[in-house]
Amino acid sequence: MRSISVSVAMISLLCSCASTQPPAASSATAAGAQSVSKRFALVGRDGVVVEVLDLQDGEALIRVSGAESPLQNKVLSHRRGKDAQDLRYTTQWAGREWLTLLRSGDSSWIGTYWRLYLPGGEAIPVAYSEERSEQVDADSLFAAHEQQRRAGELEQLQRFSQSSERGEQDETVSTSAGVASRECGSTLEAAIAWDTVSDQALREHSVSDYCISALRALQSACYSSPELKSFIQKEVRDVSCRFDGSGEMSLNAGHLTWSMNISLGDLDTLASKAFTRIYLPGEAGSAAAL
Repeated sequence: MRSISVSVAMISLLCSCASTQPPAASSATAAGAQSVSKRFALVGRDGVVVEVLDLQDGEALIRVSGAESPLQNKVLSHRRGKDAQDLRYTTQWAGREWLTLLRSGDSSWIGTYWRLYLPGGEAIPVAYSEERSEQVDADSLFAAHEQQRRAGELEQLQRFSQSSERGEQDETVSTSAGVASRECGSTLEAAIAWDTVSDQALREHSVSDYCISALRALQSACYSSPELKSFIQKEVRDVSCRFDGSGEMSLNAGHLTWSMNISLGDLDTLASKAFTRIYLPGEAGSAAAL
């Protein structure tokens, strides 16, 4: 009953008053519900509702409804813990630890701020609702969690999927290539050399961001210089992003290869300098020309 999975995306803050803190749980009525220490609900815009059961063992069950998300109506097991004045509810999502719900602030001084993080969606501010908290049904949440666990729904959400992750990253790179193409007035394609990317890197990093640094360099060049724009139109057709280099870029028969690795920082500057060295061979690589 402790299967995990879940949520999240960045977000704004909403203040809930110090006088509206989640109440202690009433006596349990369902099997297993004797472990409930608190039950409460948070609400957000467009009908978003977050139901929370705090359990005495430091875990919690959370159900999100009213949001366009794979987590819609899933009852996920979370760990809760304090970090300074923050209360954090974490679970797993696609093989990663994920922060689903965060309460920040000092309720006795500036008030508390609740933040809900959902994967693949906008940040959603939420706040404590006394009315909805009274409607939280521990029996229903425990039963739904167990049914979803037995059906394998929760395991599917938490399990890392290489093909799914690669597909999402490829889509992001393709979108960025389209933006660069419009700026440069030519068709540019881009792809990640997946044989150079480990599953660990895919889990821990947004590899598409590393690849997009090369596309941003081309986009900036086309925007800043007619000469560079003309050069790219004539000489560059596609970009290959490799994760087995240290910031090198090469151009051969229209194929631009950007070779870097996940330990590098400030890739936008590195990519700009690397492209400058291609356009102006023998230069020190200053990005000023871009």
